[in-house]
Amino acid sequence: MAQKGFIYKSRGSWFLKYRDDVIEEGRIVRKQQCKKLTAVCDRYRTEKDLHGLRDEIMGPINAGKRDAPYDLDLPRPVAVRATRDGSLRPAPADLRVTGLSDQHTWLAVPPADPLDIGDWVALGLSHPCTTFDKWPLIPVATADGTVTSYVHTFF
Repeated sequence: MAQKGFIYKSRGSWFLKYRDDVIEEGRIVRKQQCKKLTAVCDRYRTEKDLHGLRDEIMGPINAGKRDAPYDLDLPRPVAVRATRDGSLRPAPADLRVTGLSDQHTWLAVPPADPLDIGDWVALGLSHPCTTFDKWPLIPVATADGTVTSYVHTFF
């Protein structure tokens, strides 16, 4: 099950507690994190009111440990294709992968440059060897996403 974090209220503010993968001494280590979301106010009275803010920090995409290698480093967002108009742009500098589940990648999404539901996020990989092991047939695509051929990998 993918994590959703734990939202709680303390001293007039809402907080999100969750686990994040960080790199320590060349290894990925899961650490507990806590972030202040906002002050308690009319707009944010209940935990349910905070789900949008939580999702900005912990937005999931449909790729995970089964899809992307993570043995050397976590994947990194490199581009975003907007669902609204199909435009392609470089990934925001603060958009980063915070963790991987079996079938989901969790993103820290910068509030100043949010993603829309359905936006496509291209991930760059730190180490191709595991990719070749997981994907013996890799599609080759044009800039608009049209698959034109396949590359067979032998690893």
